[in-house]
Amino acid sequence: MPEKIFIVEDEFLVVRDLKNQLASLGYDVVGSTPLAEEALELTKILKPNLVLMDIRLQGAMDGITAAENIRKICRLPVVYLTANADDATLKRALVTEPFGYILKPFEERELKTVIEMALYKHRAERRLQESERRFATTLNSIGDAVIATDEKGIITFLNPVACSLTEWPLPEALGKPLAEVFHIINHFTRKPVDNPATLVLRYGQKVGLANNTILVSHNGKEIPIDDCASPIHDDDGSCTGVVLVFRDVTEKKKAEEQIQKSEARFRQLADAAPVMMWLTNTEQQHIFFSKPWLDFTGRTISEECNQGWCVGVQQEDQEKLFTVYDNAFLRKKSFQLEYQHKRHDGVYRWLLLTGVPIFTNNNSFDGFIGSCIDVTEHRNLEEKVQQIQKMESIGQLASGVAHDFNNLLMVINGYSSLLIRNIPKKHSWHAAAKEILFAGERAAELTRQLLIFSSKQMIQMKPLQLNKVISNMEKMLRRLIPENITLQTSLAKNLHIIEADISQIEQVLMNLVVNARDALPEGGEVTIKTSNCYIDHRFLGIRTELPIGNYVQLSVTDNGTGIEGNIKDRIFEPFFTTKEVGKGTGLGLATVYGIVRQCNGAIDLESKLGAGTTLTIFLPLSERKSSNGIDLEESTQMSAEQKTVLVVEDEDAVRKVISSVIEEEGYKVLEAQNGAEALQIILEKGV
Repeated sequence: MPEKIFIVEDEFLVVRDLKNQLASLGYDVVGSTPLAEEALELTKILKPNLVLMDIRLQGAMDGITAAENIRKICRLPVVYLTANADDATLKRALVTEPFGYILKPFEERELKTVIEMALYKHRAERRLQESERRFATTLNSIGDAVIATDEKGIITFLNPVACSLTEWPLPEALGKPLAEVFHIINHFTRKPVDNPATLVLRYGQKVGLANNTILVSHNGKEIPIDDCASPIHDDDGSCTGVVLVFRDVTEKKKAEEQIQKSEARFRQLADAAPVMMWLTNTEQQHIFFSKPWLDFTGRTISEECNQGWCVGVQQEDQEKLFTVYDNAFLRKKSFQLEYQHKRHDGVYRWLLLTGVPIFTNNNSFDGFIGSCIDVTEHRNLEEKVQQIQKMESIGQLASGVAHDFNNLLMVINGYSSLLIRNIPKKHSWHAAAKEILFAGERAAELTRQLLIFSSKQMIQMKPLQLNKVISNMEKMLRRLIPENITLQTSLAKNLHIIEADISQIEQVLMNLVVNARDALPEGGEVTIKTSNCYIDHRFLGIRTELPIGNYVQLSVTDNGTGIEGNIKDRIFEPFFTTKEVGKGTGLGLATVYGIVRQCNGAIDLESKLGAGTTLTIFLPLSERKSSNGIDLEESTQMSAEQKTVLVVEDEDAVRKVISSVIEEEGYKVLEAQNGAEALQIILEKGV
């Protein structure tokens, strides 16, 4: 489609000549006028692509004024036609930014060249203007503030966001130094911050400002911002200005402060919690430990973070830990694991580790969060409870066996006694009967100890002064130990009164001293110690089974060989012994255990190989007045004048042997198998 040209020329012959030449060159002349006053209106109507304008025209308006109006309003290229002009006229013409000059007379080739150059320049100008419009539209529509300066730091552009934040109107801000419009200070020092444009122009590199930068607006409003300034380079690489991009970070600051407050509250909560809390990042590296954890390990948080905490994990538990972490991540489920971790004092403690993987809303892994609890005492208590339950089961078994065996022994010993009485001493069977009785009595003693262990033996509880019992037994106890063993006592003054059976307490003392003696084959020391103590929830181990309150503490200590850890829990079991075959029954400490339990007390063991053993007994206090530890009962004997004795026993063999022994003493014996039969005999016989 041919380019359209409009001619403004007052000489008729020139207009005719132009039209002919332009037509021959392939242009479309859409009109002409000799008057400058009509040029603008006709240009609006005809919409040409280019205007040929004579500088000197008839009428009140010349061509320069008409060209200026056309350029300003219609934005079309104007090429001047002139024969000659003075310097003043040419200077006026230059102000209108013409796209070319054609001197009269002109040649066809010159005419085409000037017109094509003008059209080309106009198209390039329009493309540039369009690009600038798109660029300006982009800068005006983005959410960040943008300010551009020239190479001297003078503002050449502000987008609406920059005008809003600085509170400078665009017309007032253009042409001013950047520091005057973009006034920034340090939030903490309140001192001005270096102008970013100056820094960019000085170093020729991008510059970013600190997070604590504050923009002070034209009206004094302070806005926290973050920003960066970059140089503008021309094709030669020279810096021709600076572009500054910044944004209001008020909401970001509020969000950061809220996050910081939340983190602070989380840390306070974690530090105050009775458990040890921890947190990892997406690489499963620990980034946080609460104060209870740091108190437990005795290390700093920098030492514990990343994988530093692993140094405290017992070697055989490390692989289990990482396997558990990996499985929890793959399954997206929480996990629990008990493992051993070294405390600040070098002691390994059992920890219950609980953790859960964290996933964001878009299902991205965000790390682990979890806690640890020291469950060492809980595990120890569980073991103690299991041991107590085991001992109770053994006690029930021992009680049943001892009861049945006792009945058999009563028959054996009873008839052995009758045989001894009725067989002459010189007869060989008399000695045999005595051996049977001796063996039966030894067996009865064993069953008696089993009954003591199972707390089934009849006891007579009375108030006792433990120190008095120990003092009365001291000589006898010294005779139980050889000369290379020293027996010492440390008895507390004002010792509380206990409630116990004196014969059983004597049995406990004797068994404990004998046990200590056997642990000192090369000699040593045995110490008996008493004291008052108060037991509360802070006591650990077996003592936790006792009610809170005051107790008397009896301990027997030796500096002997000690006890290995794997047999500590078995030393109170009946028939368990570390002595050689034939040198111990394994009932000594079992008897002690049974007596203490029957007294509603508890027994504790502390032992270390090569450092000796301490057995400590805790006995409850008596609510009655002391009897000074010695209670002698008046013995009564049945005389033969009490003629009739009623024997009630469900075991036939036992009933018969009892009846036989009583009849030997001259009594009349009545027998009954049960209570109902005994009551019937009493009613009938009047016994």
